[in-house]
This record gives sequence, C-alpha cells and structure tokens, in this order.
Amino acid sequence: MKTILIIEDDISIARLIKTYVSFAGHEAAIAPDGELALVMLGEEKYNLVILDLMLPHVDGEMVLETIKKLRLPVIVVSAKSSLVDRVRLLRAGADDYITKPFESADLIARIEAVLRRTERSFGVLEFGDIAMDIDRHMVLKGGREVDITPKEFDLLQYFLENRNKVVKREELSAHVWGQEYLESSRTVEIHVQRLRKKMGLNEELRTVTKVGYILEDKREPK
Repeated sequence: MKTILIIEDDISIARLIKTYVSFAGHEAAIAPDGELALVMLGEEKYNLVILDLMLPHVDGEMVLETIKKLRLPVIVVSAKSSLVDRVRLLRAGADDYITKPFESADLIARIEAVLRRTERSFGVLEFGDIAMDIDRHMVLKGGREVDITPKEFDLLQYFLENRNKVVKREELSAHVWGQEYLESSRTVEIHVQRLRKKMGLNEELRTVTKVGYILEDKREPK
C-alpha cells in the first residue's frame, strides 16, 4: 500500500480521485491549495503526488518545483490538453500527464505504472506483502526474509516486472535460463510450482493453458 497526496482545489474532483486511489488499494490525503500542499509535503512522506496546476495561494508549477526537489514522482492533472503544455510539463519534471475529464481506469493505470517505475529506480519491487530488493538480492514476505534460490529470484523478478501480462514458457526459459524452451523438459513448470508454494501465490500466479503464466494483481485494471 502506498500513500498518495492529491493536490486539487476542486473538492469534488479531489474526493473522486481519492475514491479511485482507495479502489486501487492505496491511501490518499488531500491538499486543496498550493500553500497547504507545501506544508503537507514538508511534514509527511508520500510515494506519489497527483497535482492540479490551477491552484489558489501558490501556483501549481511552483509546487511542482518543490515536488521534484523532494524527488517524488508526480502525475499532473490539467484541463490543458495541447501538445505544447504536455511536453513543457514533462520536461519540467512531471512523470505523467492526464487531461480532464478522465476515466478512472486510465488514472489508476497511470498511477500503478508510475509507482512501478519508481520502485525499479530504487531497486525495490512490491506485490501485496511481498517486497523484492533487487540490489541486495533479498525477498521479504510479510516483513520476513524468504530463503529463495537464484533461479527463483530471477523468475519472481520477471513475473513482478510483467504483472498482469501473459508470460510464455519460451520467454521464461530464454530470460531466466538463457536457453530454448523444450516441451520435454519440465524445468520451468517445476520452478513455477515451487515459487507459488514458497511465496503463497497459488491464486495470483495462474497457469494459462498451453501458453504460460500470468501474475494477476487484482488491484490493477487489466
């Protein structure tokens, strides 16, 4: 679960976004103006900021400068839809840009995509109560370290980085084992079975008949 700061002066829109964020399995706080947003950014830690540019008291672009100094990922929400505005804000440090009005599924997908990119940049991947520290080659489940083999680690990492996508057996064989997949060999199947049991992923890591596997995150739109 992540904590997201919603900076939006239209309280009805802010509450709607908060509902979307909660639906995605995250917590959210609301700042209705730029001045309060700066105070909240200084007092609390957030994993992501959703920022409207048209703010009272302190301009949204000034708030964006502070957010980037704090090295926080930010999705800009704006009624401005021109290509010039998009490019300018992305160059100014926005990680993504979405125009009003927007669909809930679109916003949730963008939130999860930005969070995944941020996790990878800090060397950590998360899925439910599973946390994978890539740099330290460590996997935690429920806060406890899991005894995992190098191949299981590589396999889990590949599934986490490709969640909600069907991964073919040939793809896993090439990426994890560096070899061509042979139907006569059950290496991939055996390792996936062990990984399911070890990480408690019996429901989430599904077999796609005659194709491969999919790690499903129920909180994300497919």
